[in-house]
Amino acid sequence: MDFFQLFVPDNVLKNMVVQTNMYAKKFQERFGSDGAWADVTLAEMKAFLGCVISTSTSHCESVLSIWSGGFYSNPSLALVMSQARFEKILKYFHVVAFRSSQTTHGLYKVQPFLDSLQNGFDSAFRPSQTQVLHEPLIDEDPVFIATCTERELRKRKKRKFSLWVRQCSSTGFIIQVSPGLALEAKGTVW
Repeated sequence: MDFFQLFVPDNVLKNMVVQTNMYAKKFQERFGSDGAWADVTLAEMKAFLGCVISTSTSHCESVLSIWSGGFYSNPSLALVMSQARFEKILKYFHVVAFRSSQTTHGLYKVQPFLDSLQNGFDSAFRPSQTQVLHEPLIDEDPVFIATCTERELRKRKKRKFSLWVRQCSSTGFIIQVSPGLALEAKGTVW
């Protein structure tokens, strides 16, 4: 988590706490009270993100594997936070909870986090002169598409996200990440 905080300072994490609590409140106002919910704290947000990061580096099938008792279980992480609390935070987790009328792209909800990462990359690392540029194109979530009716699918344009990643070739460190939303009919929109 210390390494993570080189790139994502406490003010960004505090904003995640505020946005998550705001979203939970709005969600419960609209759909009814959730008696098991308590506002998330900064310490819990750090523990939550630590669990997510930990499972991504150990290639678990699911973040819930921590509490499973199987091969990917992690008893030391399971003591940090209960599975029920983790699932509640996951249910309401938001980086940016509400759409501003000034947003122009579909990735506005993660942009503050990406900006923070970029600032951290710039301040913590000096890359070599040899660098690599990757541009993978990521399709929209197939589970979401599978739940749409045929009429809804015809009405909406298929969205793809392109992700420009600049990487230091000697260390493998990612220097820059720039997401873009590409529309099949119009080309790339940045």
